[in-house]
Amino acid sequence: MKIPQSQWIKYLFLASLGRADDCPPKTGPYQDYPYFRKSNLEEIREFWKTAISLIKSGMAPKDIGLYLHWPFCASQCTFCFCSMKVPENYSEMRNYVDMLKREMDTLKDLFYEIQLTSVWIGGGTPTFIANRDLDDLLTHLRTSFQFEKASQFYVEASPATLTESKLEILLSHGVNRVTLGVQSLDGKVISLMDRRGQTLESVERALELLSRNSVVSDVDFVVGLDGQDKNSFLRDVAWILKAKPDVAHLYGFDPRPQTLFAGKDKQTSLSWADMFEILEAAEKILLKGGYRHPVWLPETDRLEYLEEKQCGGMTKVGASVLGFGPVAQSRAFGAGSYQHPPLSLGPLDTKKIPDYICFPSNREDEMWQHVVRSLSRFHRLSRAEFKRIFRMDVMEHLFLAERLKDLEDSGFIYVESESVSWRSGDILTRQTALRHLYSMELEQVILRAYQREFVEFLRAFPLDPHGWEEKLRRKVQASALERIYLNVKAAARLEVPCVALK
Repeated sequence: MKIPQSQWIKYLFLASLGRADDCPPKTGPYQDYPYFRKSNLEEIREFWKTAISLIKSGMAPKDIGLYLHWPFCASQCTFCFCSMKVPENYSEMRNYVDMLKREMDTLKDLFYEIQLTSVWIGGGTPTFIANRDLDDLLTHLRTSFQFEKASQFYVEASPATLTESKLEILLSHGVNRVTLGVQSLDGKVISLMDRRGQTLESVERALELLSRNSVVSDVDFVVGLDGQDKNSFLRDVAWILKAKPDVAHLYGFDPRPQTLFAGKDKQTSLSWADMFEILEAAEKILLKGGYRHPVWLPETDRLEYLEEKQCGGMTKVGASVLGFGPVAQSRAFGAGSYQHPPLSLGPLDTKKIPDYICFPSNREDEMWQHVVRSLSRFHRLSRAEFKRIFRMDVMEHLFLAERLKDLEDSGFIYVESESVSWRSGDILTRQTALRHLYSMELEQVILRAYQREFVEFLRAFPLDPHGWEEKLRRKVQASALERIYLNVKAAARLEVPCVALK
């Protein structure tokens, strides 16, 4: 059955709220979930009991990652939309360390027979912390949970705060990957975004420090920043070829409402079309200069050594992630997703563990979420991979078979013996069509949370449908302004062997 026009308009509205490959979709400005309901520690513990039971019985991916959120920074960069905080004094940071330790203690007993496979400490600036407290926090983390020997341990850092003594502490606790938030090397751009303490010299010193200690290096750069033009960004790309970090991430600037940039009522110097064009030019330079995209082969269940396991590979199969700290997102496979609200929604009270909000789910939900993620991120669903994870073919599932047939009848996809793939190459069409795979429960929860906005959309859309579609297309395209590149020589040197996603 073809999708009716009334449903399509509803799906357009849902597509305007967030990317389809985030399941459940992150509709809030902090990449959060405003439509989640209130929860409590007792329910969260039940989530993990269910997920761990599924893992032990072979009914869920065995990988479990741990994410720890450190919100503090020395200053707020004008482009930053993360849930962050400039501390009023150092005792606030010290008290936050104690709060994280207490939160870990509430769940650690459930994982005594489980080995975690990755750790990611993000922020904020996790290296903006006194050495003694960094050591204390990591010691508590390592003694509270068990980790596989080959686990990836990522820490985000700024070039200005990554010192030799800090790296020594990180290495002593098993950290083997550091992502440097560089963003730009242009002095004018750095000044306008108030990125204090960063210079070309500090970036190169930090990268040399990582290389000397055999730590996998990952650098982040952003296109579209205040005061930046095409030549400025491409000079940064040329520097990547010279410096040769192991991994490079390129992003498009997203001026969300909570950024200091948006608060000044300024307009970006580059349009989304400009940013896309510049990223395309950067890609040609990097691919010609010794970098390539990661390769994902779902049927072989393999992950390249340099590829991010937790924020990359594990999300592809919907593996579980255990999060600690405000806005840290957790998902217990087959049981539910949850988080603490962002810091912006209230003051930081370190005397108690923050409140929980959640969206319960089950193994049936994991099935449609897997299909949505695959078609959104990789433009293709492997039927063999689906069967490997869920022990049934996707077309044997009544709800998914019906919905995929609707998409095929509407001319959006091909359903073939080995895979499901797209007919249409238009990004807005794809992102909108994927909402047809949402469960009825999730759709209703989101529409209730955004009832006022949905009513306004239904009123305004018929007055200018083409204008609205173009607006939505630009918004959806903005979410696609992200590129990942691996250093070819480093990938070949470190492939020892590919890491299996379990």
